[in-house]
Amino acid sequence: MEVPASAWLLVGVLMATASVIAGVLSLTRRAHEELREAQGHTDELSTDVAVLNEAAQDLRDSLFEQRRPHP
Repeated sequence: MEVPASAWLLVGVLMATASVIAGVLSLTRRAHEELREAQGHTDELSTDVAVLNEAAQDLRDSLFEQRRPHP
């Protein structure tokens, strides 16, 4: 029994579609991993900013206390 050409064409289109879907999933997974890594860096930066803000507040309070006249 001979397979019609349209069936081979359909198989080729399905294989190409599966390949494209696999590529998109791979890119999506890679982008998700990079986003997670960037989120980790953002969390680190947020912590650093919080520490710097606290240090700046302490410095400001200290300078304000030094400028206040003491009886």
